[in-house]
Amino acid sequence: MRFIIVSIVIGSAFYILLFMLAYRGSLEVFINSFKGGNGLFIIASFVVRAIVLTIHGIAWWILMRVFKRLNLSEVLKVTYTSVFTEFLIPLGGITEIVKVALITKLKILSTADTLASLFAHRIVLSLSILTSTLLALVIINAPLILYIVLLAPAILLTMGNIIGFIVPSSKKVESFVNKVIARFGFNISGFSTKYSSSMRSLSSNPVPLISSFIVEIFERFTNAIFGYFIALSIGIKISLLKALLAFDSLYVIMWLLPLVTPGGLGIYETIQTTLLSFLGIEMNQAATASIISRLIYLSVGYGLFTISLTSLGVGFKSLIQSISRSSDEIRDK
Repeated sequence: MRFIIVSIVIGSAFYILLFMLAYRGSLEVFINSFKGGNGLFIIASFVVRAIVLTIHGIAWWILMRVFKRLNLSEVLKVTYTSVFTEFLIPLGGITEIVKVALITKLKILSTADTLASLFAHRIVLSLSILTSTLLALVIINAPLILYIVLLAPAILLTMGNIIGFIVPSSKKVESFVNKVIARFGFNISGFSTKYSSSMRSLSSNPVPLISSFIVEIFERFTNAIFGYFIALSIGIKISLLKALLAFDSLYVIMWLLPLVTPGGLGIYETIQTTLLSFLGIEMNQAATASIISRLIYLSVGYGLFTISLTSLGVGFKSLIQSISRSSDEIRDK
């Protein structure tokens, strides 16, 4: 509870800083930043945001089908629930923990298969961001600093995900972890063998990997359309590729930073405003676009989270208990 309070205070501090820098502490400047836009694009942005989350779930579902045929609607509900949880619990990797918690609770896949599909999805996701970001930077003839700021984190994230995909299959790692957790009465003997089998099933089947990658590329440009619509809603003129960099590629920076506020609230907006300003957007409009996008994230995310959780028949208290158990399992395994 104390951590949540501290994280909210930190997020609020970033919002205050953004208000002072972008709007010079003036509400009039904030109001004027909305002039020249079209509110209809706000409505379109809500729809596109829901589509982005759906595409994200489909890319994961394609990989999960390597192990057995699954109901797409159930996987989408788990996706909607997990993505919003980072706004409720400021903990790094919380979306993955929730996915494992729900998939195993609902007995959709085994823990080994779930982890393997998650790591594979993260690799595909980071590779799609790396590819689309490089493409956008080259086409708009971006300065060197943007290559460093956006490509370096994407490369690090991809490498980290590849390592994460491989590590659970190591018997040496399993042996070391077993020695550590044995004093607490836990034992994970045999998990590396099960995980290795799951990993081989995915690695030896390129069709789902390529299909998931193509779907993730589509997600990248759908996210760009979301940002493009946000910009049009307040009269900002921005190309689709610049919108991709500011509303999608930006995530690699956030994913490498420690999650110190719910969903990176305040921190995300500050970084995005800075990037949009660097791309030629006035700071007050850049800040407004970032704040609007965040409000849409929260609104769409909460709506889908509530509907999905209810549809899955999982109460919030039960979800928290499942997260706690799965967090222990992931840490141990």
